[in-house]
Amino acid sequence: MLIPILLRYRPLLLPVRILQSYSRLRPPVLLNDGQELHRELFMRFREGDEVHLASTFLPIAWHFGIGAQMDRYVLDWLSRHGHDTDYRLAVNLTQDLVGSDEEVDGLIEWLKTYPTLACRLDLEVTEESVLRHTDNVQRLFRVAWNLGGRGGIDRFARNLNSLPILSRLRPDYVKIDQTFFVRDDVDNEFLHSLCMAAHQIEALVIVTRVESEAQRARVTDIGADGYQGYLAPAVTLNPGAN
Repeated sequence: MLIPILLRYRPLLLPVRILQSYSRLRPPVLLNDGQELHRELFMRFREGDEVHLASTFLPIAWHFGIGAQMDRYVLDWLSRHGHDTDYRLAVNLTQDLVGSDEEVDGLIEWLKTYPTLACRLDLEVTEESVLRHTDNVQRLFRVAWNLGGRGGIDRFARNLNSLPILSRLRPDYVKIDQTFFVRDDVDNEFLHSLCMAAHQIEALVIVTRVESEAQRARVTDIGADGYQGYLAPAVTLNPGAN
């Protein structure tokens, strides 16, 4: 049912909205002091009374090549409502944006236009985006750092070819997906070596989708710095903003 909806809106900017206060977000939490790393901005697609989360419609949006439009919706929301918050925020950039020189130029201009937001904004890209568009990611991270922001890599360690690039980009943090974290063929020694590699360039390591105390204990065992998932305290994002 969602595909006809997206096809109908394809010629237009899709009506994407940031999740509101009814959504209980679980930000990454650092183990040493329990502090939040940031609060991520998520999207939803609304058709009448039905709400589709980003995990449902983004793959289809990527297929149509309109992921960058959705990124711009997030940035537009942030420019209007981000000033009302006092915590760090994170945006997950699609490969459509990261892979376009024009879109990257536009984001850089946006960051310079809103320096009070840029100084507490984390730009998060996937490992796949890093491998395919290293130069553009590096450009974005440099501008973010100059303005006081941070850069991070999501879905880290799915491709070990990204390890040599790690020292070149020097991200502030990397996120290891829980699906990789719980694989039977991945032992603690290997995961610990990934954490050591990240720590050598002073990057934090966050394990995502941690859902049990046993998994949280393993986060500590491998030397990671924090976790994200159902065990993290739930928070809301800027109640009342649309």
